[in-house]
Amino acid sequence: MYRVIVNSNGKRRILSGYLWVFSNELHHDKSIPPGEIVDVYDSNSNFLAIAFYNYQSLISLKILSFNKIFELDSYIKKRIIEAYKYRLQFFDKNESFRLVYSEGDFLPGLIIDKFNNTFLIQVNSIGIYKILDIVKNVLIKQFNPDSIFLKIHKNINQNESLSSEFKLLYGKDNSKLVILENGIKYNVDLAIGQKTGFFFDQRENRRLLNRLSLQNKIGIDAFSYIGAWGLNALKNGAQNIIFIDSSKDACNFIEENIKINNFSLSNTEIINEEVVKVLKKFKDSGEKFDFIILDPPALIKRKRDISQGQKGYYNLNKLALDVLKDNGYLITCSCSYHLSEAKFREIVFTISRKKKIKLYHLFHGIQSYDHPFYILHPETKYLKCDFYIKRG
Repeated sequence: MYRVIVNSNGKRRILSGYLWVFSNELHHDKSIPPGEIVDVYDSNSNFLAIAFYNYQSLISLKILSFNKIFELDSYIKKRIIEAYKYRLQFFDKNESFRLVYSEGDFLPGLIIDKFNNTFLIQVNSIGIYKILDIVKNVLIKQFNPDSIFLKIHKNINQNESLSSEFKLLYGKDNSKLVILENGIKYNVDLAIGQKTGFFFDQRENRRLLNRLSLQNKIGIDAFSYIGAWGLNALKNGAQNIIFIDSSKDACNFIEENIKINNFSLSNTEIINEEVVKVLKKFKDSGEKFDFIILDPPALIKRKRDISQGQKGYYNLNKLALDVLKDNGYLITCSCSYHLSEAKFREIVFTISRKKKIKLYHLFHGIQSYDHPFYILHPETKYLKCDFYIKRG
């Protein structure tokens, strides 16, 4: 096996339990092909870890194990089976959920979502791409799947030498399917859907809508994608929902999902436009709503985006509060890792103070159980969801 040496900073990271070593924290060997598995040592020849190595990436080492791996196929099988057993504490085996969550399951760069008995593998590192057959064979032997698909997003993998790709790896081509979550049906298209096709990470937060009094209320589901938040609100008694999304495909899915759940289209409105523009129109017209749900894509993807992204979250939440009635609910989310929970709340608190709004915090949610947060690797915790009530 190849061998790389980390410097004192890299060693310190590994010994702290962190799963990444950055490019300036090791001695590079460019003769090692990107994505190869390497033994990691310190300058005194002490073994530290097994990792994927890519000298082309800012994150040059991604830790697979802090112990020696003697048989890779068995190790990958063990990690996937352990991830599955962990999830069976919270989900029925027939449910749909995230089966493998990258660093959260000590399989860096690998995401596997289970849709009924169809599996979608999302690859975010060249190291995982090189062992894709091992992953596929584990899924076939352990789950007897109907289908296995591969999905790669180039924009996620700019330093990983991977191209965008979607293809069937095994079984029948059923990339369009219907899943059930929290008693609601969803049409999902694995090929054209965002990320893997469905956002399982908000499952428990959407369930919190049960604790709000939505009976006969009118609300907005902004950045609605395929309508999961709004459909949960309708299920919990809301009278009318306005869905807003800039994607035409997403809006088409919303309409399909309203129909398959036997909700009336007359109780909904689907607006295919930018959320900020729509909220500004409501503000200018003086329209007010009983609840507003904001679940935008990440506005801060890199550290250098923090300042601009915080302005985006500020303006978005300010607009939402402008069109929220007294005694109305604001449910606001951020999936930006680089925005801390404290800073996210500070943004909303600042708006409350400046506009003299009596805002009360009700609940705080994070990602669902199938996105486990490994406490020694903070990047595995990213989702923030806060519920507020605006009192008169």
